[in-house]
Amino acid sequence: MARIRRPNPLRKPSYGQTAVNYVIDPGMGLFYCIAYDFPLAEQLNAKEESLLPALLGAVSVSVDPSYPEENCMVDYAAARRGYGPLVYDLTARGLGKYVRICQSLKPSDAQSQFAQSFWQRVETKELRPLSDDVFTAKYGVPASVMESRGKKWSRGRRLGAQNHDLVDAANRMFRKYISIGIQNAAPIPLSAALKKMGYRQ
Repeated sequence: MARIRRPNPLRKPSYGQTAVNYVIDPGMGLFYCIAYDFPLAEQLNAKEESLLPALLGAVSVSVDPSYPEENCMVDYAAARRGYGPLVYDLTARGLGKYVRICQSLKPSDAQSQFAQSFWQRVETKELRPLSDDVFTAKYGVPASVMESRGKKWSRGRRLGAQNHDLVDAANRMFRKYISIGIQNAAPIPLSAALKKMGYRQ
């Protein structure tokens, strides 16, 4: 019997709202990739609320030159159910563009069952950036479009006032869904707000 493929969650009318920002925190030696719904994030920001309900996922990567063996390795990763591959592919792309020492993304030594499942499907020891054409074929929208939309939020890639709220939301997602322990990590459901914006799992 043929295996039923899950539908791509981005292939829907509202996919055009998805944005991504790449942020470097030199103090902590971390690179962040944060994918989110842009209009929803703006609405939450206007109300001075956390951007967490707008996040589709986030990955932090070690890029501290003091620890070369850990460079380009996933530090924390969390994504709404169905959006993990998207966030990993965006992370590899952002690293390739903005972190000279990281032309690929390496898996962490400590992985949840969901991360293990992802890396088994990748079947490689590291994830390399996809070209815009390949990315579009996979997700139905160019990564460059998501990146352009993210620049409306902040053009700066260094952690600062413009992108602090995004990084804060990413860290909240990590704490909420990972701090309970890697082995107890559960799938992260879509927020009610994201469902109203047309996203699906």
